[in-house]
Amino acid sequence: MKFRYEVDEKPPLVENVATGIMWAAISLSFVLIIGMIISGMHTDNPGEANFYLQKLLFITGVALVIQVIAGHRLPVVFGPAAVLLVGTISSAGYSPDSVYTAIVISAVIGSLIAAAGLLQFVGRMFTTRVITVVLMLIAFTLIPTILDLIIGDCCDEGVFLKLIFAFSAMMLIIYANRVLKGLWKATILLWIIIIGTAAYFIVFPQELTSFLENGLSAAVYVPEINSIIIHPEFEPGVIISFLICYLALIVNDIGSIQGIGDITEAEGMRERYKRGVFFTGIINAFSGFFGAVGGVNYSTSAGMILDTKNASRYTLIPAGVILVLLAVIPGAVPLMAAIPTLIIGCLLLFVMSSQFSAALYVFFRDLRGKPFDFDNGIIIGFPIILGNLISFLPPDAADSLPLLIRPVVANGFVAGVVSVLILEHIIFRKR
Repeated sequence: MKFRYEVDEKPPLVENVATGIMWAAISLSFVLIIGMIISGMHTDNPGEANFYLQKLLFITGVALVIQVIAGHRLPVVFGPAAVLLVGTISSAGYSPDSVYTAIVISAVIGSLIAAAGLLQFVGRMFTTRVITVVLMLIAFTLIPTILDLIIGDCCDEGVFLKLIFAFSAMMLIIYANRVLKGLWKATILLWIIIIGTAAYFIVFPQELTSFLENGLSAAVYVPEINSIIIHPEFEPGVIISFLICYLALIVNDIGSIQGIGDITEAEGMRERYKRGVFFTGIINAFSGFFGAVGGVNYSTSAGMILDTKNASRYTLIPAGVILVLLAVIPGAVPLMAAIPTLIIGCLLLFVMSSQFSAALYVFFRDLRGKPFDFDNGIIIGFPIILGNLISFLPPDAADSLPLLIRPVVANGFVAGVVSVLILEHIIFRKR
């Protein structure tokens, strides 16, 4: 395909900045969705939650610049990783320091795997059926979180009204995603946030006061010096859990880089994989050290590139700068952090529905007319059902598990990934 600007070409300044704003909108959406969920898990203090989002925005902005200059050097958007969100939720009973210590360790190992040229071995382990299960597991194991975001702690009447609102919103979101084209579709998550928040406060006017207090009138939060970085805590179970999550992140990273590489017909893809995954690990180790969840390259970049006919990697540099500025401009983050949790839940539900669709596409593309046999159904179905069962495990049952293995056994995603690897490479291994 012929682009107006190829990967290594620099557009005029005005177009570079304009396209960068749109890239920033895409990345900002992922920061808000995942950042607000995790910050809400860590603290009830609005100031601390805002500071968490500031860290995430700043690191994501820096990551965009690093990746397009020294990493994969492709126009691929970067944002917080959903698979690390799954790991964080599953480790909710442990301290944030132990979670982020595990992220640092996993990220460093991920960088070492890339630097040592071992990505091909990870690729062999994650076959098409395994990747299909991984993508589906992320969506299914987040169902309890999505439900909690949508209904919250409201009373019976409030639950019904919120469910009706969420269902109506989802139908409109899916319809909009179907009919919108180009830049409108590429930035749909941001428009959902803006329009959805306005509609929410029209339907639930009593919550507008809380929005104004937390969003527009939030006090400036000054963190203590010793709280800016983590104090390492080594929990073996948490580390093992995140190592498995991070292997899935590496596969996701490679897939996103490969997808954009195919579209832009970029050369030297093997080195781009290596550098991209390596710097993703460095960035995520940096994120974990400062107590923020790590990120991944997102494949949503494709629609933006195809519509604008602009494949220049340099358009992501203004996007990174914009995210950094949003992190430091007073009042910007507190305003964004006041978005209703129901809207965040709808956003996450839409993103996970898209991910489920991607999983089906990956699997059936590989079939290429071959019949869907019984073995395929077992290899894909059992891990997903198992992961879903564990996701709804009662808290008392999870607490009764030995502390050492709890983050692994009580993590639906990890249990599902381990089971699909056993099924694929041991029980149903091709002789």
